[in-house]
Amino acid sequence: KKRQIIQRFGEHEGIGREPREVALSPDGSRAFVTSFVGDTLAVFERKAQGFVHIDTLPTGRRPTGFSVSPDGNFVYIAHLLPRGAMEKNESWISVYDVNLLKLLNDGAVIPDSGNPFYASCLKQLPMFSKYEPYDLQMESPYSLLRGTFLNPSGTDSLVPSMVLVPFLMFEGDMEAAGLDRPLGRITTSNILSFDTRRPSKTHAHQLDTIFDIRDRGKKFQQCINPNANMEFPQIYYPKDRPGIATSNGAMHPTGETGLMQTGQIRSIAYTRGGRRAFLISYSSDELVLVDPNTRHSLAKKHFTLSGSNPVDMILSSDGSTGYVIYENSLYISIIDTSFYAGNNLPRPVYTPFWISKKLVPQSSASLVSYGRVTRDIRDVPELPMIKETGKIILLNQDPLTPEVRRGKILFASSNPDKYPELTGHREGACSICHDDGHNDGSMWVMLDGERRTMSLRGGVGGRGWLKAKATNRNAREVADSLSRELLGGSGLNNYDLDALGAYVAWHIPRIQAPFTDAALVAEGKELFREKCSRCHLDAFTELNQRNVLSTFGGSDEPAVLFDVGTRTNYAGASMGKAHQDLFAKIPLLGAIFTTVVGDRAFTPNDFVFKSLHAKLRPSRSADEFKAPSLVNVWDNALFFHDGRFHELRQAVNYMNEYLKLELNDKQIDAVIEYLKTF
Repeated sequence: KKRQIIQRFGEHEGIGREPREVALSPDGSRAFVTSFVGDTLAVFERKAQGFVHIDTLPTGRRPTGFSVSPDGNFVYIAHLLPRGAMEKNESWISVYDVNLLKLLNDGAVIPDSGNPFYASCLKQLPMFSKYEPYDLQMESPYSLLRGTFLNPSGTDSLVPSMVLVPFLMFEGDMEAAGLDRPLGRITTSNILSFDTRRPSKTHAHQLDTIFDIRDRGKKFQQCINPNANMEFPQIYYPKDRPGIATSNGAMHPTGETGLMQTGQIRSIAYTRGGRRAFLISYSSDELVLVDPNTRHSLAKKHFTLSGSNPVDMILSSDGSTGYVIYENSLYISIIDTSFYAGNNLPRPVYTPFWISKKLVPQSSASLVSYGRVTRDIRDVPELPMIKETGKIILLNQDPLTPEVRRGKILFASSNPDKYPELTGHREGACSICHDDGHNDGSMWVMLDGERRTMSLRGGVGGRGWLKAKATNRNAREVADSLSRELLGGSGLNNYDLDALGAYVAWHIPRIQAPFTDAALVAEGKELFREKCSRCHLDAFTELNQRNVLSTFGGSDEPAVLFDVGTRTNYAGASMGKAHQDLFAKIPLLGAIFTTVVGDRAFTPNDFVFKSLHAKLRPSRSADEFKAPSLVNVWDNALFFHDGRFHELRQAVNYMNEYLKLELNDKQIDAVIEYLKTF
């Protein structure tokens, strides 16, 4: 009541580095804190008017949002990025018994269905029987898990995520290229579902079957075993069928697809009884309402909030009022949610749907179905029955300059109604791949080839030429081509280009470094100077370039590239040889799809860039790449442009052997310890 600080907790009190989330048990007797860099869960017990630290538990890498069970006995933690090597990666949540203070379940996983082991199921189909699992693999894991959101009874947890796709991210002018392909559509926002009725047996919900498959045999059905999830793909409305909506890409036979695409979901709030759920879309500034039990939408369109980049929402005890807080607005929005409150629990929402092969707007890209989820939406309301009624001001003065704030908003946003110059799609934003400037722990198929997502931590201003082959001079140039040729916007004006370019160059913060051994760091620093600095700036030099470089960073000098033997013909991100053979038969598209696999030289007459009317890259050899930034390098999920390694030690070992640096194991330990300080 006095609004006074009565306790402080830091690293020495068990919090860990880079604390991200705090939650209380339902009765308020315990508090929990996750540490993103420390990879820990700190547990506190209430004592008198404060708390005492009782234990800190290891969690595995990158813990993000979490929930406490209704009885206060268990904590469910989501992990931001997939774990493991690219060909064996998986997303997961972990469960902790907070009475026994131990990990209870670390096996609640969702594997990448494109990993060779799972993709080998397709060998049972005659069209793929001659191919090996390696030829069938593709990169398509779930990533950026933002938290576990338990329903009020604790029996089910919804987990917001994004799913990566092995399809080409188009750039250029699709109309001029003669292709009916929407720009800006990067990936679908997905809500994964976990069965939490028995904490020790927590597991991802599976679909009972898939429909319209080319092999209905039991063996194939059991092998393919897809995950249940709510997805938000592109929706089409046939002009000759009013009230009918069909999904291009939605194949689940459950109707668990939204009626409108959405941006990146950050959090979920439940109404009384868990009968309705508010999904808070960070990048599109919207509230998405669904029935969490049927997974069907409550409205055709989402509710647009007044602020920028909402991160969370809570409901009043009677459910009649919601409060939304933002990352890039200095107030809390007050939302009238009374329509969804009251003592009488609402009936389940169900929108009639069927599988149609007639209403698909373009040819199917599915390997298992020719049909798409189609709905009769004539009885679905246009918008949710909510309204914004006021604001609670948090700060009277913005700590950021107007230009930096504008750049930060543009980096995080994907609503084409609010930012038509930036993006043409709710799935198109910088933050969709570079979450908070981070990376998504995986690989994409770009016009340049198969590429891992690079971390932008610390900004890119001191990195010289940008991208894996040093194809862009500075961050403003990247922002310009990104908005027009990839995200599908009409093109940013000069002020916004300056704002976004400057933000990406200098204003994306680093995360805290982990604990290190000072003596080992000193030894590693000297070894790095002697063995590595010819190609790599150390992170401290890179971050101190601000005073000598332009507003947008970059370089006016010729790009410096290196051949370290990492050129590949196939990195595993794109669809494998089996699928390439299928696409090869499609005019133009087939040639483009097969050309972008692996690494190629860039020439003034590059077939891919010219065919798609995309900006030409400078001439580059197929073998040479830019030395990547080492800022927060220890936090990467994948290493090298082709994602061939998933541990920092593997990357250092490779360079030691390839360049014949003659570092012994203890010296490699020292270099790695020094790299942890970046």
